[in-house]
Amino acid sequence: MARLGGRRGRKALSTQLLFHISILRAGPGGRLMAVAQSKRRGKARFAPRRGTKSVRFSGRSRPLPAFFIFMAQHRGELRSAHPDWTVVQMAKKLGKMWHKLPRGEKERYMEQAERLKGQRGASRGRDLLSLHCSAQTWNTQGRIPTQQAGEQRKLQEEQREIQEEQRKLQEEQREIQEEQRKIQEQRKLQEEQRKLQEDQRKIQEEQREIQEEQRNLQKEQRKLQEEQRKLQEEQRKLQKEQRKIQEEQRKIQEEQRKIQEEQRKLQEEQRKLQEEQRKIQEEQRKLQEEQRKLQEEQRKIQEEQRKIQEEQRKLQEEQRKLQEEQRKIQEEQREIQEEQRKLQEEQRKLQEEQRKIQEEQREIQEEQRKIQEEQRKILEEQRKIQEEQREIQEEQRKLQEEQRKIQEQRKLQEEQRKIQEEQRKIQEEQRKLQEDSPGRGINTWH
Repeated sequence: MARLGGRRGRKALSTQLLFHISILRAGPGGRLMAVAQSKRRGKARFAPRRGTKSVRFSGRSRPLPAFFIFMAQHRGELRSAHPDWTVVQMAKKLGKMWHKLPRGEKERYMEQAERLKGQRGASRGRDLLSLHCSAQTWNTQGRIPTQQAGEQRKLQEEQREIQEEQRKLQEEQREIQEEQRKIQEQRKLQEEQRKLQEDQRKIQEEQREIQEEQRNLQKEQRKLQEEQRKLQEEQRKLQKEQRKIQEEQRKIQEEQRKIQEEQRKLQEEQRKLQEEQRKIQEEQRKLQEEQRKLQEEQRKIQEEQRKIQEEQRKLQEEQRKLQEEQRKIQEEQREIQEEQRKLQEEQRKLQEEQRKIQEEQREIQEEQRKIQEEQRKILEEQRKIQEEQREIQEEQRKLQEEQRKIQEQRKLQEEQRKIQEEQRKIQEEQRKLQEDSPGRGINTWH
């Protein structure tokens, strides 16, 4: 390495190195902040004080905790099992898995974190030793410190981390593309929603037609109910007439019984008369024998016969009257039977009409059941459509959140571009420093 001239050269070189290190630690906007501070103050205050033997620097990155080690081990499995999940969903799932882990496994991950912490502490001690030696070389020999090599290594590590972040950003870009595919699916869902709305309109029209049919059926039911009432009234009238006819039949039957009793009485009298006639004939024979002797008795007997004949004539006339009355009663019975037949026919007709009405009622009830089933199906379809709309709304919300994330990722990409530009500037400055700085300090350190 070539030597720099005097104290001023060493001071300028140290201020430049510390300035670049502060930019890398500060992040994307660190260079602008450092430049602004340097302009305000007039100079950079990063050089070590005179007489100091060591410069303290905090480590570049903290050691990973146990949870991050657990995430690094299980993230690949979850991504292969659920490729559609976002970063937030993966983090939530890994947090739940970490909480559900038993205490023994958590302690194992904590031991790994402590080991990594020890390794980071040793590397940090080496950095501090290198910085201590570099400070001694500044104060004693007046040459360029060997800290530059360690800082270059740190810069290279930071560049590697930046590359890893770029890889992560590429993965996130892939996720963004998947989200864009989901947005296209959302458009398809919107088209399906339009189709569902058209189906809903058709269903509403069908419901209106069904309601009109129900109204017509209700009108028909009312008409049938009125007809049933009329038929019931007619049935009541017919029942009253039947009761009257039954009462008349009972009266006729009582009269017939009375006539039969009178006929029996007349038959008994006729039998008695026949017996008397036989006796008279026997007496006539006896009288014929005794006519001669008993002419006087014959006259008496003739008178008695005349009386008996008159009585017979009266009985015959009464029999004729009874026969005429029987004929009239038979004619009345025939008329009653005809009326009964007519009533029976009317009853049969009424029964047939009632059966027809009952069948129509059953058909109406079946139609009503079918309409109710169709209404239930329509309600179930409406519920399904509402559930699908809710799911679509939830997906839209998720897509909006993902769009917000995409916007944030675009901002991150812009910041990455700025970081890349700053890295290019830093690389140019490193090249300049390598051209200006001699190589003896690095050789002495090694």
